[in-house]
Amino acid sequence: MSNTQFDISAIKELHDIVQVIKNSGVELKKRGSRYVGNCPFHRDEVPSFVVYENRFYCFGCHERGDVLDFLMKLHGCDFKTALAHLGIDNLQNVPVVTGQEYEKRKIKRELVRKFRQWEVDYSTELGLMIRVGHKALKTLSFDDDLRKWLSDQIPVWEYRLEILATRNDRLKFELWRSVNGSAEV
Repeated sequence: MSNTQFDISAIKELHDIVQVIKNSGVELKKRGSRYVGNCPFHRDEVPSFVVYENRFYCFGCHERGDVLDFLMKLHGCDFKTALAHLGIDNLQNVPVVTGQEYEKRKIKRELVRKFRQWEVDYSTELGLMIRVGHKALKTLSFDDDLRKWLSDQIPVWEYRLEILATRNDRLKFELWRSVNGSAEV
């Protein structure tokens, strides 16, 4: 079996996901380095749909993906039809990658997928720790050392959550390294 594959990443890079989503009727507002809006995949009272770099994620329904995933989900269509929505009717015009380059990209995609999953999981964990921490400070009695530790820790958690919500991937990766040490993604 050949490792020759169409260079789908080239297609994704050529089509700005923010513009594709806006052109699909979703109102997005810029928040830091990301765009937020109401999710088109479920009834959304509070904006939970986030678009950043070349992907989207909904904190409400947990849909996620790239520009092609968005179009397939929005229109309920297959890959070829999603390409047609981008104006690509003929795959002969799509570049191909082969052999070693294909394997490198496959490994990189898997590492990026794992990192994005960590990003979502850690954001959820931080949000929970912040809420519980604030509630505990208001309702529970602690000794002074524990109260001071929790009072000092909450701003650290809030800052980390702010990094995950608004900062670039370099800072997110630095956060990952500080949290995980030398562990693999």
